[in-house]
This record gives sequence, structure tokens and C-alpha cells, in this order.
Amino acid sequence: MKVKKALRPEITFIIGQPSSGKSEIAKNLIRTQNASYIDASDIKLGNDEQSVKLLSSRLDSLRVGQKVIVEDFPRNANEALLFSKNYQPPIKCI
Repeated sequence: MKVKKALRPEITFIIGQPSSGKSEIAKNLIRTQNASYIDASDIKLGNDEQSVKLLSSRLDSLRVGQKVIVEDFPRNANEALLFSKNYQPPIKCI
């Protein structure tokens, strides 16, 4: 299990209220860190477990060690807990 987690991307979550500057922060990080980007607002399913599963699947499709900026995730404490437990904790949360 530790080996699989070591091969996963480095994740930074950007969370905040609408119009709080999340997208601007994401654009700057993508440019300066040569990172991929996932807008989690596109991932809206029926429940937290489905959202975590879909995001995890998208992250697993990235190359080993890729840095990735995930905007608008987690949307609640349960998603954060499920993601950290079932995938991995993020490197940063802004």
C-alpha cells in the first residue's frame, strides 16, 4: 500500500467561497509548479463517496509524481475524511 501511495500525484486542494480568488491562485500554481489541474466542481454526483471515487480515478490517470491542483474539493468535512482515508491526504490545502 505504501508503494502505491508513493506513486500517486502530489495533490494541492484549493478551497473557498465563490469569487474568493481560487481560480487565480490555481492558475499561478499551475504555471509556477508545472502542475495539472482538475476543477472538482465538474465532479458533482449523488453523494460524497461517489465524488471521492471519481476524483481518485481521475488522479490515478496522471503520471507518477505529477503535481496536480484540485479546485473546489473537498466541499465538506466528510469528503475530506473519505479522500484522506481512501486515497491519500493532500500535500497542501489552500
